[in-house]
Amino acid sequence: MPKIRQDSAGIYHLTYVVDTKSIKQKEEKTATGKVYLYQKQKNLTNLAKINDTISATGTIRLIQNYHNPNLVDRELSAQEEGIYATFSIGKQNLKILNTSDKFSFQEFCYQIEQSFLQSMYQAMPENDANMIFAMLFGGYNNIEKDILEAYSITGIIHILSVSGSHISLISLFLLSLGKFLHLPRFFNLILLLILIIFYTILCGASIPVIRASIMGLLSIIALYLEEKSTAQHLLSIIALILLLFDPLLLFNISFQLSFASTSGLVYLMPILRSKLNKLKMPPLLTDNLALTMSAQIFAFPIIIWYFTSLSLSSLLANLIIIPLLEILIILGLIAFILGFIFPFITKILFIFASLILSISNEVTFLLTKIPFASIYVPPLNFPAILIYYSLIFIILNIKIRRYLYLLLQKYKIYHVYM
Repeated sequence: MPKIRQDSAGIYHLTYVVDTKSIKQKEEKTATGKVYLYQKQKNLTNLAKINDTISATGTIRLIQNYHNPNLVDRELSAQEEGIYATFSIGKQNLKILNTSDKFSFQEFCYQIEQSFLQSMYQAMPENDANMIFAMLFGGYNNIEKDILEAYSITGIIHILSVSGSHISLISLFLLSLGKFLHLPRFFNLILLLILIIFYTILCGASIPVIRASIMGLLSIIALYLEEKSTAQHLLSIIALILLLFDPLLLFNISFQLSFASTSGLVYLMPILRSKLNKLKMPPLLTDNLALTMSAQIFAFPIIIWYFTSLSLSSLLANLIIIPLLEILIILGLIAFILGFIFPFITKILFIFASLILSISNEVTFLLTKIPFASIYVPPLNFPAILIYYSLIFIILNIKIRRYLYLLLQKYKIYHVYM
């Protein structure tokens, strides 16, 4: 189904992913691979559906990357999903040659999403509905530019895409609910697996969503089993398996950030949490601070490499705003589930969610006004990144620390005798 965006003039911009069968220029030739198909429409009639066979006339171009240093490789990201070109048809109509009558689970999920979105429009302002919908299912469609810019400056733009943190949040909520209901651990994990699979499909089951689901789900299961070594081993195994199936992931920014952030949670968060506990802060504040700092420390070189900016307000935003938005996401998911049974309760939850979002947005705008909220930082070169992670590895490894300490002691003794 198309991604739909409406501009200020009321024109709808549609983006399809099309599996090409043939291309006709001077003569018709068979073709393989996928393309992004762009179309403009005044209304949303005559939309193509999943598994329809279509014909269209327009301009086709290969996706090219300009290979500028430190920029995301658009060509590589598209190729990872089997997409190699863009196809623009402007305001020309699609010709639907054949409508598929086969049941499509993807289309079924899309219709559920749209029905949910329409119920949100009835209970809250349209802008709030679009933002909450984006937090639940991913995407930036129809979100105001000033809000996107504010979220980007404060370093919380990731909340608008389905990531490992989303899966971890949902997993933690479901596991905590299972504990509260005294469900057997094995049954709880099986139920969690089923619900996460359904949520992944509902979000479109794209490669980034599947990857986020795998990393988030298995990492949270390992941590739930309270075995740190298991979490570390699982993280490495997951990364290895993903790279074996798709080596190009090594150069994918989403994979790099997901792996770095998850590594921070697995390796550094327990240490930071134990240190922060000595300050006698509230447990919720301690956990949020440890989580934010560990993820930021491990992802820092990658963020600087791609974005060349450091958000000084990011720590405050992650401590104040992210917990509110996490509550909002959970409320939205509960409303989504209850909407099939208790529509009235769903509307009440939507009102609370809209209120939380309004508070979060106001605080976000305030944080962007902090002096030097975002500062330029020159990108680190590869040797500097290598040294950075080597130092983290040394700090976290007790045996290596002791060995280096002994070497220093030996050097000092040698220096004295000289």
